[in-house]
Amino acid sequence: MKVIKTTNAPGAVGPYSQAIEIDNLVFASGQIALDPATGEMAEGIEAQAHQALKNGSMYRQNLYIRISLWQQRTMFRTM
Repeated sequence: MKVIKTTNAPGAVGPYSQAIEIDNLVFASGQIALDPATGEMAEGIEAQAHQALKNGSMYRQNLYIRISLWQQRTMFRTM
């Protein structure tokens, strides 16, 4: 088991990791629309969706995983 951590996405808040790699599987935690550089929440639903997906893609970049290989990616929207 390998803990995955990147400074290109918001840090984990609480007792969990940003992502865990086990064998050839990666389990990533949920992402919110915080800009990791500023710590500020993106403004508006479109910008928030974009930032959350961008944050989630940082693990993929760190692990050189093609998005086509992802088994599942779910986005929840709350108001």
